[in-house]
Amino acid sequence: MSVREITMYIDGQPVQSQSQEWRDVVNPATQEVVARVPFCTADEVERAISSSKEAFKEWRKVPLGKRMRIMLKLQALIRDNTAELAALITEEHGKTLPDAEGEVGRGLEVVEHACSITSLQLGELAENAANEVDVYTMHQPLGGRGWDYRL
Repeated sequence: MSVREITMYIDGQPVQSQSQEWRDVVNPATQEVVARVPFCTADEVERAISSSKEAFKEWRKVPLGKRMRIMLKLQALIRDNTAELAALITEEHGKTLPDAEGEVGRGLEVVEHACSITSLQLGELAENAANEVDVYTMHQPLGGRGWDYRL
Protein backbone atom coordinates (compact mmCIF):
# COMPACT_ATOMS: atom_id res chain seq x y z
CA MET A 1 0.00 0.00 0.00
CA SER A 2 1.43 3.40 -0.95
CA VAL A 3 1.43 6.19 1.58
CA ARG A 4 -0.45 9.24 0.32
CA GLU A 5 0.94 12.71 0.91
CA ILE A 6 -1.65 15.27 1.91
CA THR A 7 -1.42 18.48 -0.10
CA MET A 8 -2.24 21.99 1.03
CA TYR A 9 -4.80 24.14 -0.73
CA ILE A 10 -3.92 27.77 -1.45
CA ASP A 11 -6.01 29.92 -3.78
CA GLY A 12 -8.31 26.92 -4.23
CA GLN A 13 -5.53 24.87 -5.80
CA PRO A 14 -3.58 21.89 -4.47
CA VAL A 15 -0.04 22.90 -3.54
CA GLN A 16 2.76 20.51 -2.67
CA SER A 17 4.53 21.72 0.47
CA GLN A 18 8.23 22.50 0.29
CA SER A 19 8.62 21.53 3.94
CA GLN A 20 11.37 19.14 4.93
CA GLU A 21 9.42 18.12 8.04
CA TRP A 22 6.49 15.71 7.73
CA ARG A 23 4.35 13.79 10.18
CA ASP A 24 3.08 10.27 9.66
CA VAL A 25 -0.63 9.55 10.01
CA VAL A 26 -0.82 6.15 11.67
CA ASN A 27 -3.79 3.79 11.71
CA PRO A 28 -4.09 3.13 15.46
CA ALA A 29 -5.58 -0.33 14.88
CA THR A 30 -2.72 -1.63 12.69
CA GLN A 31 0.09 0.87 13.37
CA GLU A 32 0.39 1.19 9.60
CA VAL A 33 1.38 4.58 8.17
CA VAL A 34 -1.54 5.57 5.93
CA ALA A 35 -0.58 9.15 5.02
CA ARG A 36 1.93 11.93 5.59
CA VAL A 37 1.15 15.58 6.31
CA PRO A 38 3.61 18.47 6.04
CA PHE A 39 4.57 20.88 8.76
CA CYS A 40 4.10 23.81 6.39
CA THR A 41 6.81 26.43 6.06
CA ALA A 42 6.31 29.94 7.43
CA ASP A 43 6.13 31.22 3.84
CA GLU A 44 3.37 28.71 3.00
CA VAL A 45 1.37 29.78 6.06
CA GLU A 46 1.76 33.45 5.08
CA ARG A 47 0.64 32.65 1.50
CA ALA A 48 -2.44 30.86 2.85
CA ILE A 49 -3.31 33.76 5.17
CA SER A 50 -2.81 36.32 2.39
CA SER A 51 -4.91 34.25 0.00
CA SER A 52 -7.67 33.96 2.59
CA LYS A 53 -7.71 37.72 3.18
CA GLU A 54 -7.98 38.36 -0.57
CA ALA A 55 -10.74 35.75 -0.99
CA PHE A 56 -12.69 37.29 1.89
CA LYS A 57 -12.88 40.63 0.05
CA GLU A 58 -15.00 38.96 -2.65
CA TRP A 59 -16.73 36.40 -0.41
CA ARG A 60 -18.24 39.13 1.78
CA LYS A 61 -19.99 40.48 -1.34
CA VAL A 62 -21.65 37.12 -2.13
CA PRO A 63 -25.41 37.36 -1.53
CA LEU A 64 -26.80 35.30 1.34
CA GLY A 65 -28.89 33.11 -0.93
CA LYS A 66 -25.84 32.08 -2.95
CA ARG A 67 -23.89 31.35 0.24
CA MET A 68 -26.72 29.11 1.38
CA ARG A 69 -26.75 27.23 -1.94
CA ILE A 70 -23.00 26.61 -1.61
CA MET A 71 -23.53 25.15 1.87
CA LEU A 72 -26.41 23.03 0.55
CA LYS A 73 -24.02 21.58 -2.06
CA LEU A 74 -21.54 20.78 0.72
CA GLN A 75 -24.36 19.13 2.65
CA ALA A 76 -25.19 16.93 -0.36
CA LEU A 77 -21.52 16.01 -0.84
CA ILE A 78 -21.20 14.94 2.78
CA ARG A 79 -24.39 12.85 2.56
CA ASP A 80 -23.25 11.23 -0.71
CA ASN A 81 -19.80 10.43 0.70
CA THR A 82 -20.63 9.48 4.28
CA ALA A 83 -19.30 5.93 3.90
CA GLU A 84 -15.96 7.10 2.49
CA LEU A 85 -15.58 9.84 5.12
CA ALA A 86 -16.38 7.40 7.92
CA ALA A 87 -13.86 4.90 6.54
CA LEU A 88 -11.16 7.60 6.56
CA ILE A 89 -12.00 8.53 10.15
CA THR A 90 -11.76 4.86 11.12
CA GLU A 91 -8.44 4.46 9.32
CA GLU A 92 -6.87 7.66 10.64
CA HIS A 93 -8.31 7.83 14.16
CA GLY A 94 -9.12 4.25 15.10
CA LYS A 95 -12.81 4.83 15.75
CA THR A 96 -15.24 2.02 15.12
CA LEU A 97 -17.14 2.42 11.87
CA PRO A 98 -20.49 3.16 13.59
CA ASP A 99 -18.78 5.78 15.77
CA ALA A 100 -17.11 7.32 12.70
CA GLU A 101 -20.47 7.43 10.89
CA GLY A 102 -21.87 9.26 13.92
CA GLU A 103 -18.97 11.70 13.72
CA VAL A 104 -19.80 12.44 10.08
CA GLY A 105 -23.42 12.92 11.11
CA ARG A 106 -22.44 15.43 13.79
CA GLY A 107 -20.36 17.33 11.24
CA LEU A 108 -23.34 17.27 8.90
CA GLU A 109 -25.46 18.89 11.60
CA VAL A 110 -23.00 21.81 11.71
CA VAL A 111 -23.27 22.21 7.94
CA GLU A 112 -27.07 22.02 8.15
CA HIS A 113 -26.99 24.82 10.71
CA ALA A 114 -24.81 26.89 8.37
CA CYS A 115 -27.40 26.33 5.62
CA SER A 116 -29.72 28.60 7.58
CA ILE A 117 -27.32 31.50 6.98
CA THR A 118 -30.00 33.59 5.31
CA SER A 119 -31.93 33.87 8.57
CA LEU A 120 -28.83 33.84 10.81
CA GLN A 121 -27.42 36.90 9.05
CA LEU A 122 -30.56 38.97 9.53
CA GLY A 123 -30.11 41.93 11.81
CA GLU A 124 -32.64 43.84 13.87
CA LEU A 125 -34.18 47.26 13.46
CA ALA A 126 -35.86 49.33 16.13
CA GLU A 127 -37.38 52.39 14.53
CA ASN A 128 -37.75 55.46 16.70
CA ALA A 129 -36.10 53.78 19.72
CA ALA A 130 -35.61 57.29 21.08
CA ASN A 131 -36.78 60.62 19.79
CA GLU A 132 -35.94 60.41 16.06
CA VAL A 133 -33.31 57.71 16.72
CA ASP A 134 -33.37 54.37 14.93
CA VAL A 135 -31.24 51.51 16.26
CA TYR A 136 -30.08 48.65 14.09
CA THR A 137 -27.91 45.55 14.44
CA MET A 138 -25.93 44.01 11.59
CA HIS A 139 -24.31 40.57 11.83
CA GLN A 140 -21.03 40.34 9.93
CA PRO A 141 -18.15 37.87 10.00
CA LEU A 142 -15.18 38.72 12.18
CA GLY A 143 -12.95 41.00 10.17
CA GLY A 144 -15.86 42.17 8.05
CA ARG A 145 -14.99 45.84 8.41
CA GLY A 146 -11.31 45.62 7.52
CA TRP A 147 -9.98 44.61 10.92
CA ASP A 148 -6.56 43.02 10.74
CA TYR A 149 -6.08 40.14 13.10
CA ARG A 150 -3.52 37.36 13.25
CA LEU A 151 -3.82 33.81 14.43
